[in-house]
Formats: sequence, structure tokens, C-alpha cells
Amino acid sequence: MRRFTKTYVGISFLILLGMACGLFSSPTSPPDTIEPAGSEEAAPTPAPTKVPPTEAVQEPTPSPIPDVTEAPLGDPIPHFTSGQPVIITEIHMIDTAIGWGIGVVVESDDHILRTEDGGETWMDVTPPEPKPPIGESPKRASVFFLDGENAWVTYKGETIVWYSSDAGASWRSSDTSHPSNFESTLWFSDSAHGWLLRTLDVGTGNASVTLFRTVDDGSSWDVVVDPYSSTDLQSCYKSGIVFSGDQDGWVTYACMGLYSIPFLDWTTDGGSNWRTEDLPPPPEDSDLFDGFPNCNLHWPTMFSPISGALVLDCTYFEDETKFHETYLYTTSDQGMNWRVDDYPGGELLFVDVNNGFALGQDFYKTTDGGRSWTKVRTVNWDGQFSFVDEDNGWAAARADDEIALVKITEGGTALEMLEPAIAYPEGVVPGATPMGGGSGQIAFISYRANQDDFTTNDIYLMNADGSGITRLTDGAGAIYYFSWSPDGERIVFSSLRDREEELYVINADGSGLIQLTDNILSEFAPAWSPTGDQIAFVQGDGVYVMNPDGSQVKRLSDKAGQTPTWSPDGSQIAFGVWEEGIYIMNADGSGLTQLTDSSEHGYDWYPAWSPDGTLILFASNRHSPGNALTEMVYIMNADGTGIEQLGEPYWGQPPYAWSPDGTLIAYTHDFLSGATLYVMNADGTDPRPLMEDNEGFHPAWRP
Repeated sequence: MRRFTKTYVGISFLILLGMACGLFSSPTSPPDTIEPAGSEEAAPTPAPTKVPPTEAVQEPTPSPIPDVTEAPLGDPIPHFTSGQPVIITEIHMIDTAIGWGIGVVVESDDHILRTEDGGETWMDVTPPEPKPPIGESPKRASVFFLDGENAWVTYKGETIVWYSSDAGASWRSSDTSHPSNFESTLWFSDSAHGWLLRTLDVGTGNASVTLFRTVDDGSSWDVVVDPYSSTDLQSCYKSGIVFSGDQDGWVTYACMGLYSIPFLDWTTDGGSNWRTEDLPPPPEDSDLFDGFPNCNLHWPTMFSPISGALVLDCTYFEDETKFHETYLYTTSDQGMNWRVDDYPGGELLFVDVNNGFALGQDFYKTTDGGRSWTKVRTVNWDGQFSFVDEDNGWAAARADDEIALVKITEGGTALEMLEPAIAYPEGVVPGATPMGGGSGQIAFISYRANQDDFTTNDIYLMNADGSGITRLTDGAGAIYYFSWSPDGERIVFSSLRDREEELYVINADGSGLIQLTDNILSEFAPAWSPTGDQIAFVQGDGVYVMNPDGSQVKRLSDKAGQTPTWSPDGSQIAFGVWEEGIYIMNADGSGLTQLTDSSEHGYDWYPAWSPDGTLILFASNRHSPGNALTEMVYIMNADGTGIEQLGEPYWGQPPYAWSPDGTLIAYTHDFLSGATLYVMNADGTDPRPLMEDNEGFHPAWRP
């Protein structure tokens, strides 16, 4: 199974509509076919020169790099929560049900995900890789997935390699001691034998690399090639590495026209020594390599230690006219001879020695090992693909700056767009999560630094057990509402720092203050969307949304809404209206529906959706109509049915905050007597204080 890296951005509703309404082009009919040249099978083309294969040697003997028994220091990348929509940027399916992927939300680190239902829902099994410091770029992963149980992960710029043998339920780490700011490539031939190719530097005509090998599942790594003691593998950009068994492997190159003849390197001793093999030109185009064309090799595939295939992609000019040709090279004798066939272009993906695909915006299929190709359909997007047999595949599909997950069936003729979301089996808590799940931290508002001035307060952060309280804001004005970004790295809040209440954003450590709004009317009650691409808020007497940078402000409702909150999948927004009740509407403002009626008792407000999207908490005085100082916690189904008071009748000041794992609810207890943060079980039982003093309100669990 190969690993490919793609640039990504967040998906929006636009691509969902676009792909559903026409991004998929119809299957081509009648199919186009690329037949082999001539009526007889093309004769193998001998390579110009060959070095006799060397005998396999014993396992390499350099001193192994010590394995790491302790996880790296630092707060780990927090796992996504159940119900959260996710963007699949890379997919590797093992069979029609089980597979792995890399997933993100907007501007998040790469998360390692696993599916057991064909890609519809995913569990976050990300190893405990430390989060990057505030202000640094998100972490990007290189991965290899051998089967449904065994996986390896390393992050760009880091030295640690993570290994799981239990489907991501637990991870072990080892340290290669060779960091790289470039991408790395992992390949494993079985659960014990693997290779890690790290690019150290890139210059004109060369890209220096270190090749590591493990024979003990990644517990320790040996350096078998490096630029300081060998010239092997140091030329050009490496476009692929592949092994068959624990001895034989290829490395292919994309030299971008720096060398006249394309070449690959071949090892028969597990990677300690490499021989360079020049490719012969295609028989029908014997002068193709004359004049330094831009010829590159891609998609190396090995069927056995002596057989495999790769793609040659050449661009050249004649009389100022640009030509582009692609060929499939296949060998069955360790590269001593090559069969050359026309290739339709795109990603080469064989599911066995005969059946394979050429996957670009045109899908082609072969059943004879690449001798001929039949066009099965056309799309208007590019993708990274994973096929498990000749009928079933998936693609992380890209159209401009959008990504969607596409399921491919019937040999490439049928496409279905999936809407992936995080889901965990009953009783499963992702990773080694602390109290309440997520990052195990809660933000809140307090006057503790300004007890003599109740016009000024601050946002604080603490651990979910009440320890480690840290001040995040600077006391420049009163703060009444705030909301976390879905990746837990930023906070949007409303503050009276100027004449009016405006919206601001800070990093999770309190740095990087940015003002988002500046209007005569007050903006307050911000709520960051689960996908990270919008912020809902209240302005004047309406509910609005905008981009996280403050642009593209749009009014959704003319109801005098209070405290909007998003459904976990980002498709709906709930909000309260004084003396009317709780409403929900679609994320675009359509479909306004009233869930509760507070016209007789005063108010239902501060709705809070449960992480699984099935329940909504809200504050109400329906037990004491007309008394605004006796609001209590109520709960209902997401459709407005089944309203009941939660727990014993005690006063719980909103807003209410579900823990990321849905097991706990945080709230403010007895605001008038001191505002102490409390937590209770999701069924209303066991209310208990989170802090010893009476200096906190408005809790919000960090994702």
C-alpha cells in the first residue's frame, strides 16, 4: 500500500452541493480503449546496462538507535469528539469495511483515523504526539498502514516514529534522532521489516536523504544509507520507495530534466546497497531521451522480488510545441528487460498483477497487467485513491480548494459522496482522555484579578479537576461570552473594551489578540462552528455568521436571538428568544423551527447541544414563572420533545457546557452568592464543585 501526500483546505457546504449536483461527470459510453501497439505482444525491451544482482545479505549490523519507552513530552494532540464532522485528506482502505485515514478540521493537526464501516464514520486513534506550540504550523503526518491492525506514523519535523499493533488502541514510540523539515516516507513489507526515508536537504540536482531500516516492528531503527558515508540515493527528488519482502526494493526519481536518461535504484540486500538502473526508451520512440526531456518516474509497484511496474512521464518541446507522453514499464526479471506499454496517465494502482487502474480525471481500468486500458468514466476533480479490489475504491477528492470523501464502486463507474464524521463504539473513550475527554481543560470567566472592579474580568484556563488555573486575558474590559475553536487552539469572545461590546480572538495561551468587529451595534455571544469556518453571534436583534477573520458577515435570522449554539455536525444553530422560547434553524438561516414556548413563564434560553447531537440543555424559569432569578437546568430531545428538569431542583446558572465525551455537564452554581463552578453527571446526578473558591462562571470545556 502506497502513501501519498496532498495539500488540503477545509470543506464547505459549497462542495457538498457542487459534488451532489454535478461534480461527478457521467461514465464514458462507449468506453475508450488503449490497445497495445501491434497485434502481437510487445517484445521486452532490454535495459542498456545491468549489474548482476547481488546475493541477499544478513540483517544490517550497525548499532541500533535506542528505542524510546516514554512518550514525548508535551500535551498530546486532542482527539476529535463523537459527532464531529471531519475532512479526510488521505485514505487507505484494507477491505470494504476497515481502513485508515488522515483527517482534519480547519487548521488542525493531522489526526490518524480508523473506520470499520467503509468510511462513513471514523474513530480518532491519533498517537500521543505533542501539539505544536501556539503560532506554529499544524503538524503533518507521514503514514503506512499494513493491515487492519498495524500502523506507523511520523510527523514532519519530528524524530519520533509511532507504531500500533492493535488498530490504534495503543501506541509505542521510537526515536530516529534525525529530524527533517521535509516529508518522510514509510514502507513496511510485513509487521517486522520496514524502512523510513527522510529527506534532509534539497539542492540543484540532489536531495540528500537518510534511509533507516527496522527489523523489529519499529522498536529500533538502523541507519543503512546517509549522505555522509554513501552516495547511494542522494540524487534528485525521490518519487517513491517500495519493497517486496525484506530484501528487494526500488527507489524511483523525478529529476525534472536534470538527467537525460531516467533511472531507478534497486536493492537486493534490504537497503544497505543500491545499484542504479537506467531505463531504456520506448521501442516506438527510441529517441525520446535525446535532448534532455523532462522525464520522471512515478508510482513504483512491486508484485514480487523480481517483478513490478512503474510509470514514465515525459514532457518535451519540438519547434516550440509542448508534448507530453506517459508509458507503463513492467519487468519480470529484476529489470534486466522491460515491457513498455502506452499509459493513459494519472495515479497507477494495481490490486493484483493483472487488475489495476490509471486514475486521473479520467478513470481507466486494465485486466491484463497494463497492456491495454479501458476508460470507465470521467470526473472533474483530482484525488488520492485507495482500491481494495477491482470493483471497490475510495478517493480523497479535490476540486479547487475543496476536499470530499468519495466511495467508488462497480469498477469505477459508480460514485457516492460520503459525509464522514467521528463516532466511537458504545463504551469506548478515545485515547487516554482525562476527565470529561478532550484536552481535559476548562476555560471560564472570573473577577479574581479585579475584585474591586466589577466592570472588568478575565478568561482563565484550568485543568478539569480545578488545578492549574492560568489567566489568559489582560483585564482590559468586561467579558461576558466566549467560545472555543473546534481544534481548541483559539478563543473568540465578546468584550466591552471600547464603547460597545465587540468580538475578539486570542490564542489558547492568551497571545495574539485580534479584534474582529468594530460597529456601533454590540456584537456578543459568539459561537465557533464545529467545522471551524464560521462564527455565529448576535448583533442588535438578529443572529449572524461570519468567517473567523471577521469577513463575510451574513444575517441568518431577524429574531432577537440570544446565545446561538451549533449542532455537533454544524448543520443547525439553536438559540433562545426572550418570552418566546428555543428555536433552531439550518446553518444558512432557513428552516426556522420553534422547539419550546416560554410565552407563559418568561424565558427558555442558553441552549447547549450534547456532543452526539441528540439532546439539548437549556436554562428556564418554567418552574417559577416570572421569576428571572430562579433559572434551572432543563433538558430535551433535539426535536423539542421530552422536556424535563435535570437533577434535583437547584439553581444552575447558564451557560451549560457538555464535556467533550458527553459524560459531564459544567455550570455555575449560585451566581449571586459567589459564582462557583460545578460539574454534574450527564443524568443530573452527583453535583460537585470544581474549585474551592467562589470565583468563576461561564465554563467551556476545551476540545
